[in-house]
Amino acid sequence: MDKKAISVHEREFLKELKDLAREKPDEIVRLIIHLARPPKNLPTVLEKRGVRVKHEYRLINAVAIETSAKMALELGKETWVVKIEEDKEVKAL
Repeated sequence: MDKKAISVHEREFLKELKDLAREKPDEIVRLIIHLARPPKNLPTVLEKRGVRVKHEYRLINAVAIETSAKMALELGKETWVVKIEEDKEVKAL
C-alpha cells in the first residue's frame, strides 16, 4: 500500500487493525480490499490463505472479505493491495 496516500481516518483504522492483530491475531475482521492488478485467480489465492471472499466489486476493483486480523495485515503487504478499509454497514438518509 502507498503510505503517502493514506488519510487520517485510514491511518487510525490501520493502527487499530495492527493493535488487534497484536492482541487478538485470530479475531475475525470484515474488510474491503481495493486492488491494483490482482492475480487472475484472486478468490482462489485468498481462500488458500484462509480468507473468505464475501463479494467482488468489479466496478471499483475491490473485494469484501472476512479474515483474521493477522492475515489482514499480511494482505496489506501485497503489491496488488491499494487500500484496506473496514467493511461496515452504510445507511442512506
